[in-house]
Amino acid sequence: MTGVQTCALPIYIGITLLPGNTGTLTLNGTSGQTGNTVVTGGEIKLSTPQPNTLFPQSSIVVNGGTLLNQTQQEIGNVTLSSGELHIASGDTLYVDSTFTFTGGILLVNGVLQINPSGTMLCGTNIITGSGQFILTDGATLEIGDPNGIKNSAASGNVQVTGGRSFSSNANYIYDGSSAQVTGSGLPSSVSNLSINNSNGVSLTNSVIVNGTLVFTAGTVTTGGNNVTIGSAGTVT
Repeated sequence: MTGVQTCALPIYIGITLLPGNTGTLTLNGTSGQTGNTVVTGGEIKLSTPQPNTLFPQSSIVVNGGTLLNQTQQEIGNVTLSSGELHIASGDTLYVDSTFTFTGGILLVNGVLQINPSGTMLCGTNIITGSGQFILTDGATLEIGDPNGIKNSAASGNVQVTGGRSFSSNANYIYDGSSAQVTGSGLPSSVSNLSINNSNGVSLTNSVIVNGTLVFTAGTVTTGGNNVTIGSAGTVT
């Protein structure tokens, strides 16, 4: 595909842009299509004026090319391994299940929100842009960056400049391949906290774990800080 194509989608199909595509496919209608949207070349724009260009329970896979979200889009799963995923200013991508970020560019100039029961898997990749990142109650954030998560600095897995919201009722996993600090973005109270780093994790600030503190690998260095298990909390 070359040039610019604009269309509305029929139901029960998926969309795939193959490598070698250089054009732009703009989707500007609401669709009940349940197939996955796969971008390996070219560009797909989601630009429906009302919410949800794509079926909310479907999946987006970007492993080349660019997907540009220009609407209020709720989605089940997102996989970004190469290429680019952009969220435009004034628009929001809501993730209900799992966002797996293993490579490429994730540029958030609008809002990226991980909904309750959703999971954001970052590895060592960095979320950038002038927009906001929101981790809601019940959601999970996997953190692989050595600097953890920060409230505002250009450091750690989440580096958006328009605001970072890390819920105290969310779950946090530290599983980097080198030594990590939790970072100033880890709330003072969390639901569940998992440590899976054989090189260890150091506390930036004290934390209360109200659910489960899980040790899979490595140790926690507290320094002058404390890990407190809440009255209903457990350690495994």
